Amino acid sequence: MASDLRLVDLFAGAGGASLGAKRAGYRLVAAAEWDADACATHRATMPDCPVYEGDVRGFEPPAADVWWASPPCQAWSHAGKRKGSADERNGWPWVWDAYDRAAHKPHTLVCENVVGMVRHTRKPGLCGSPDTCAGCYWEHEVLVAARARFAHVDWRVLNCADFGVPQARKRVILVCSDKPYTWPTPTHGPGEARGWASMGEALGLECVIDGMRNTPQNPRQERPRGSDEPAPTIGTRGNAIVTTPEGRRRLTVEEVAVLQDMEGVDFQGKTKKSRFAQVGNAVPPRLAEVVLKEVARG
Repeated sequence: MASDLRLVDLFAGAGGASLGAKRAGYRLVAAAEWDADACATHRATMPDCPVYEGDVRGFEPPAADVWWASPPCQAWSHAGKRKGSADERNGWPWVWDAYDRAAHKPHTLVCENVVGMVRHTRKPGLCGSPDTCAGCYWEHEVLVAARARFAHVDWRVLNCADFGVPQARKRVILVCSDKPYTWPTPTHGPGEARGWASMGEALGLECVIDGMRNTPQNPRQERPRGSDEPAPTIGTRGNAIVTTPEGRRRLTVEEVAVLQDMEGVDFQGKTKKSRFAQVGNAVPPRLAEVVLKEVARG
């Protein structure tokens, strides 16, 4: 039973994955996060879970059956400068260090990251090196390190919209365990019993949301989405602009939280910048829930 399973959340942020674990029936024994505002949000949302406020490299994980880890993705994200392994925010080595020094090792480690993590660069001369190519780093560093520590290692790209989140958000999920893992089956979308959850229904708005990743250099990188579709991927900048019958405006922190499956979470922090960042960095709880339920069934 999941209620018998203990979980530690590394790089926990505001607690999206922790919320998903709680919904899946896990017992949260600790979370580690270095952002003070995110820690405050985590504590306010799940006061029974001890939160270590600081660098994961200084965290001593307590005994737990399962770890969830969402190492910083800026080093590999297409939205960032993609400095790769040279980026001081590359958190993958910290995951393995935490595992190696843990007195009580988990039987399962679940890692979540951006899709850019598994993509090879198109720039000539850069692909082929784990230092400069995300896909090469994934194949030659991340997977090698995982297989050196676990008998069964598997990964997939999952879309949160396929599981009822009103947002098209694709993430890489890596499952490392002492036994094989069965992946969750999509419940929403074309061909499923239920269609994708729509942005308009979730927000109670008739609206069109602009392509949030569009730039002057790439003005058509992402198309606008209508009310009857899932929202595009929510980022950290609070730049989700919607057009409604009343005019154009920015979605509020509370509204983007709904699109992240975190409705009702009281995000802490004195600035909107901090609260928007917490929402955009979060793991939609529903994604963590469906992944962890399969871990418990195994």
